[in-house]
Amino acid sequence: MNNMKLRVCLTDKCNFLCEYCREGGEAGFNSENQMDSDKLVVLLEELNKCGFEALRFTGGEPLLRKDWYEIVKRVSDKKIFKKITMVTNGSMILRNDNARKIADAGFKSVTVSLDSIDKCIFSDITHYSCYEDVIKGILKLKEYGVNVKINSVISKRNIDKVFELIDFCADNKMNIKLLDLVGMDSDYWKKEYVSFDGIEDKLRKIADEIFTQYQDEGFGTPEHVYNYKGIEVVVKNSNQGTCYIESCKKCKKFPCQSGIVSMILSHDGLLKVCSLNDSDYVDVKPLVENNLTIKKQIGGIINAYNSAQFYDGEWNSKCS
Repeated sequence: MNNMKLRVCLTDKCNFLCEYCREGGEAGFNSENQMDSDKLVVLLEELNKCGFEALRFTGGEPLLRKDWYEIVKRVSDKKIFKKITMVTNGSMILRNDNARKIADAGFKSVTVSLDSIDKCIFSDITHYSCYEDVIKGILKLKEYGVNVKINSVISKRNIDKVFELIDFCADNKMNIKLLDLVGMDSDYWKKEYVSFDGIEDKLRKIADEIFTQYQDEGFGTPEHVYNYKGIEVVVKNSNQGTCYIESCKKCKKFPCQSGIVSMILSHDGLLKVCSLNDSDYVDVKPLVENNLTIKKQIGGIINAYNSAQFYDGEWNSKCS
């Protein structure tokens, strides 16, 4: 598979308390055994040899890790990955000279999670009072010439202000992706989930062009893209179906909206294919010592990943 992507969790710590996000974020395990920077850099080199060609640094909140820049810069300078990106909640961009460091780190793009341009709604969702810092941080990155993208999880709490957020992105020449609220057997999801039908009906009327895209690896949910005021408004609606591997069929959450997109490396060196399942993983830290058993296990995960199929009520073709 070309351009196989790895989501690298630099930390499981986050300063936001968004109810739609699981504790620890994609890292999920909440272990205190965070890999040190030297071992992580070597491990990423070895995983590159296994076929991973793109990295997305995430968390938790990646900028909470004090040595994040050292890790990213060392990996970027090796020039072995075709693409390196990062997703952040934006709260730390103005601190510790992070805006300049981000600009200097070699990212192809940086995604900032921003659920509302309304200060009160923002605080209600994140349970954190840093709205001005996030907005100023985004604009500072733009000043540095960073390619900024916005992710926004849509729920009943923010849907009424979604077009104000879209216009903010258009004014600042930033593409935006609207994400559906992923169900995790929670009362929050049952209470806050909202359909994208109304949003897409309006976007169809005001868009200059509409097309469908898939993520880099051909994985995941088909995404409708609306060209509007010179930016792309991407709508990810998992109800249209997404990708799963064979073992997903045995999961009690199947069919979930999360599905399989990128493989994930936790902050403590565990490789997994599902962001919602912490019981199925491979501890890949021994890979830095050229452990052949671990290489075989990684090969097994990659084979399972490469055999993923698209499911929308019926099984269709492979996702790759």
